[in-house]
Amino acid sequence: MKIIKNTSGFDTGKLRSLFSFIHRQVAKDEGKLSFWKTLNIQVQSKTTSSFSGRAYLGKHHSKKWDMFLSVADTIDLYDLSQLFAHELMHNYGYEHHQFPRRPLSKEQLDDIKANFDISDMKKVARAKKRINKVAQRYERMLKRQKAWSKKLKLANTNLAKVEKEIRKYERVHSEEKRTTKYLDPLPVREPKEKIDWEGKVLEWAKENDEFVLDERWWDGCCWTSDRWVSIDGNSPSDYDQLARNKTWQQWWYLLQEGLELKKQGRLHEWSMNY
Repeated sequence: MKIIKNTSGFDTGKLRSLFSFIHRQVAKDEGKLSFWKTLNIQVQSKTTSSFSGRAYLGKHHSKKWDMFLSVADTIDLYDLSQLFAHELMHNYGYEHHQFPRRPLSKEQLDDIKANFDISDMKKVARAKKRINKVAQRYERMLKRQKAWSKKLKLANTNLAKVEKEIRKYERVHSEEKRTTKYLDPLPVREPKEKIDWEGKVLEWAKENDEFVLDERWWDGCCWTSDRWVSIDGNSPSDYDQLARNKTWQQWWYLLQEGLELKKQGRLHEWSMNY
C-alpha cells in the first residue's frame, strides 16, 4: 500500500500505520487484499464537512488512485478508521448493500484506540533549514583550489619535460637547422629500368641452342611431372615450357647456377636435376 499524495493535516507515516493495522483486522475475515502491495491511496484536506471517500471496486490500473479520502483536521479516530474500512470494502469488490456502512466492530475499534491516538497523528511543522551561502561558496572555492593545484602540478611537470627537450635540441642542432623552415628538396630517384627476363632467357637459349624441359606424362593411374634440364646439344624448340613452374627471373638465375656448375664439372649437383 502506498499513499501517493497527502495534503491533509495528518502525518503520512502515521496514516500508513493506521491503514495497515485496519487492513490486518479486516483480512482476518476477508483475507488479504489481492493488490494490497500496489494499492494507491490519495488523502486530501477537507473544509466543507468532516470526511468523505471514494474507491473503485477492485483494481483499476488506468487510474492514479484506487482509494480517495477527504478528511478534515478535526476528524476523530473513530470516523477516520470507519472511513478507511468502508472504502477498503469497496476495493475488495463489495457494493453498499453487501456490507455495513460502518464495517468495524466495537472490538476492532477498541483495539485501534489502544494502539493509536489521533492527536499524535497530526503533522508536526518543521522549521526549514537555512542554507549558509557563505559556507557553501567557501566549500566550492576549496574544491576548485584543489582541482587547479593538481592541474598546476601537472603543468609544471610537462613544462620541465619540454624545457629539457629544448635544451637537448639546442645542444645537438645548429641555430640554422633549428630555425630554417624549409630544406632543400631530396633528389628525385630515377625510375628503375625494367628487365625483360623472358627476353634474356629466350635470347640465351637461341644463342646457345639449349633448352629446359618440364614434362608431364600419364603413368596409367595419375599424371606425373618430370622436370629435367639439358644445357648442351639439344634443340631450343621446347624451351618455353620452363614457365610452368618458375618465373622467367627464377629460370635465368637457375641457368646461371647450372652453367657455373657445368664449368666445374659438377652439373649433376644442379638443383634442377631433382
